[in-house]
Amino acid sequence: MMLDIKHLLANKILLSSAAIYTCLITVVLLMPTSDLPSVDLPKGVDKSVHFLIHFVLVILWQLYWFQRNSKRFLWRNGVIVLIGSFLYGTIIEILQGYLTVSRTADLFDILANFFGALVGVLVFQKVKHFITP
Repeated sequence: MMLDIKHLLANKILLSSAAIYTCLITVVLLMPTSDLPSVDLPKGVDKSVHFLIHFVLVILWQLYWFQRNSKRFLWRNGVIVLIGSFLYGTIIEILQGYLTVSRTADLFDILANFFGALVGVLVFQKVKHFITP
């Protein structure tokens, strides 16, 4: 019985973490840039940020699904998380183009999002054995 409670709590913590992260990046990515601190980033660093955001996003969601599936990696879940991240990133870019005046939609941001998510799925698949007892 105690193991079941620990399993349920772990699922809720991971689900909450993934959902909060998703909401947080949604707010930040749709926030006008005038509300954010001004930082001069070298060219190309913006794409690295998009890559990293989606890398972390898919790692969090895969951790949730991994825990939920009794610490088994299912490629189906990895593909679903990858597609979900791609759709999410594409929708955010479209919304940036239509809803904000200080941001624009960028196809290269969508590509950086996708590659960050893809690498996240592949890295998780390679390191998942470190998570299992």
